[in-house]
Amino acid sequence: MAVMASFVVIVALVLNFQLRNKRLVMEAIRLSIEKNEAVNPLLVEAIARSARATGGDLRRGCILFALALAALVFGYMFGVLTNPRVGAAAMGLAAFPGFLGLAFIGFGLFERKRP
Repeated sequence: MAVMASFVVIVALVLNFQLRNKRLVMEAIRLSIEKNEAVNPLLVEAIARSARATGGDLRRGCILFALALAALVFGYMFGVLTNPRVGAAAMGLAAFPGFLGLAFIGFGLFERKRP
């Protein structure tokens, strides 16, 4: 249970940091527009950097699929060595990131084919 909670805490912290960073950039842009000043080139670079990179879905899908394969192998090895029921449950849980990964890979390939 603590392991799952630690994953949730880590993801929440990362998302919170990203949200706070985007808010700071947008606030700085809003202030410069209100003061009728030129927008700082560093802000423009920060916005360009925060834009989603091409191939992000494909990369995310490959990572999730690799995670599913790792969980599948772990479940198989754990099931063979100790308890087959626990191994089967671990292999069943591997289906979630596996199918998500396949969906992201499909989206990435579909996005790449569009002009």
